[in-house]
Amino acid sequence: PPLPPRVRPLGSHRGSVSTARHPPRSSQHPPAPPAPATKRCAHVNPAMTPGGRALLALAALGVVAAGGSQSLPRLDIEGDVLVAGLSSGAFFAVQVHTAFSEGVGGAMIFAGGPFLCAEGSLAIAEEVCMDASPAPSGTVCAQRARWAYDSGFIDSTSNLEDDRVYVFSGALDTVVSPATAGEALIDYYSTLGAYVSQELGIQAEHEQPTEAYGNPCSELGSPYLGACAYPGALRGAQAVLGSAHASATAAVNASYASFDQTLYGDVLTSSLGDEGLIYVPQACTRGPCRLLVVFHGCEQTVDDIGYEYAYQSGFSDVAEGSGLVVLYPYARRDSATGNPNGCWDWWGYSSKVLYAYQGGPQPLFFKSIVEAVAGEGYLSGRRA
Repeated sequence: PPLPPRVRPLGSHRGSVSTARHPPRSSQHPPAPPAPATKRCAHVNPAMTPGGRALLALAALGVVAAGGSQSLPRLDIEGDVLVAGLSSGAFFAVQVHTAFSEGVGGAMIFAGGPFLCAEGSLAIAEEVCMDASPAPSGTVCAQRARWAYDSGFIDSTSNLEDDRVYVFSGALDTVVSPATAGEALIDYYSTLGAYVSQELGIQAEHEQPTEAYGNPCSELGSPYLGACAYPGALRGAQAVLGSAHASATAAVNASYASFDQTLYGDVLTSSLGDEGLIYVPQACTRGPCRLLVVFHGCEQTVDDIGYEYAYQSGFSDVAEGSGLVVLYPYARRDSATGNPNGCWDWWGYSSKVLYAYQGGPQPLFFKSIVEAVAGEGYLSGRRA
C-alpha cells in the first residue's frame, strides 16, 4: 500500500513533560554523546569550484535581490547535515531527517510534529496534528517510519539512534498543540533512539523565539518571530552541536547570497519559490564547515515577509559564530497546488503518496540543494 495503515492510539496521548532532557527510553539507552555526532561523514570534499568562488564574489557585493541569483557553490562540507525549521518547516525538517537519516544527523524543531503525522490528509493534519483532537501518538509515528524503511521509501531508522534533536514548543502555542510539538514529537524521536533536548516552558505563541526581535512573545502574528528573551536558534545549536561547539556572532550582510531554486526542482508543481538564500561565513570559504538547512514556516515566504526569517531568526548568527554554512530554501503560496499559505509539504499537497519520502518532490529538492553544495551522493554517505 502507498501509506501504512492508520493506527489510532487507544487513549489520549497527553501527559506532563518536564523542560529537562527527556529520559532515556530504557536503562540500556546510552548517555548523550560527549561531542557532536559525525556518524557517517568524513572531510574529504574538494575545494569549491570556480562557480562557487563566483557566488561568493557576488555575496561580497551584498547582492541578494531577485535577478542576482545563480547556482549554488560547491563548498568544503564535513560531517552530518543538520536541519531546522518552524511550524510547517519543522514538520518538513523531521521528514527529511527521517527520510535521509544516513546523511542528516541532527535536527532543531520549533513547533513541529512527528513523521507521517498527517498520513497524507489535510483533515488529519489540522484535527490531529495541529489541534490534537485526538493528540497524535509519537510511538505510532515511529512505527510508520519503520514501515517506510521496510518498504524501501526512506533510509534505515536505526540511523536516528543517538542523533541529537532539539524540540521547542511554546507553552502558549494556539496553532500546533504542545501535545503534538512537545510530547508526541519527543516520544517519536525517543522511540527511535535519538537523544532529545527540549524546551517546553517558554510562554511563547506559535513563532520562532529570539532574544529581542519580533512580536511580544505571547502574541500571535506575522512575521512569526517572537521577542522571548530566549535565543532559540542558539539554544538549539548548543543542544545539537554541544555547548562547546556552538556560539552566536552577528551575521555579516555580505555573507548572504541568493540562489536560483529553479535549477534544483520543479518549482511550479511543487510550490517552491524561485529563489533561496545561502549564508557562507568567511571562515567557511577557507576550510571545512558543516551544513545546516533551515525551513521557514507558513506565511513566511518571500512574498509575505521578504527574507526576514533568514535575517532575523538567529540561525545566521549561529552560523557565523559556529562555522556553519546555512541554506534557506523557500516555498511559495500556490492555491492551485493546495498550498495557499506558503507552507512546506507535510500533509501531501505536492504528492499524496510520496510527499514525506525520498522520492517526493520537495524531499528531492532538498537532496538536490544539499548535494549541490556538499557533493553528489553526500546524503548517501558517498563522496564525489
